[in-house]
Amino acid sequence: MRGLHSSILFTALALLVALPVASQAQFTPKAEEDSSQFAGHASESAEIQSLLAAERVGDQFMAQGRYQAALEVYSGVPSPSAKLWARMGVAYQFLFSFDGAVHCYKQALKLEPNNARNLNNLATVLDQQGKHREAERLYRKATTLAPDSATYLKNLATNLLAQHEFQKGSEEYRKALALDPHILDNHSNAAMILPKAENAETNLARARSCAETGATECAVTYLRKALQEGSATRSRVANDKDFEAVLNDPALQQLLSDQK
Repeated sequence: MRGLHSSILFTALALLVALPVASQAQFTPKAEEDSSQFAGHASESAEIQSLLAAERVGDQFMAQGRYQAALEVYSGVPSPSAKLWARMGVAYQFLFSFDGAVHCYKQALKLEPNNARNLNNLATVLDQQGKHREAERLYRKATTLAPDSATYLKNLATNLLAQHEFQKGSEEYRKALALDPHILDNHSNAAMILPKAENAETNLARARSCAETGATECAVTYLRKALQEGSATRSRVANDKDFEAVLNDPALQQLLSDQK
């Protein structure tokens, strides 16, 4: 196994307490050959412990938001695992270095091709690069592998809206809301994926999906945005059968009344 070579890795490891290696006196090898084999295994074990320590240091940098430092540590680890490649992908993504993130996530997927989280993460980067068709394929695979993930369904829905597939996008939002009624309350990557001119239609699609599942508060929130942005009008909403389930809600009635 080749040695660690990153300078920052050596600096970081110097701060850690060295793990003790068992001395030869603690063992009674039967022959010189056995003793030699043990020495080789001890050396390899020490190197593995050093690699694990390096990953811990990188993880600490990630937790501190020091993504470049984390990458320098991680890059000193030979033959990274799928998990480590994925961590590097996250670091690159936070640094807005999307090409680096794509490379790392793809390396992780070579080792674990059915990892739904990495499929989703790679898809989000491709979406940000405008590669929506390629991203859609990955989202669909992720949602097949993890059908109970409201987050993956929400991301697929946003991806479809970016492709002007509003009906299909609304269907995926409904599936996500059925799993988690508050999923659209969470931070969304829609603003990064969708051009500004399309955000209004996105809000209307979300409002429709919320209304159809009876999530009135959610529907009102996104309808207000759609009305302000001009993608919805009072008459359009009042005559839209998708809003029938919540049309008599006082909050929605007040919102529509304000549009007179």
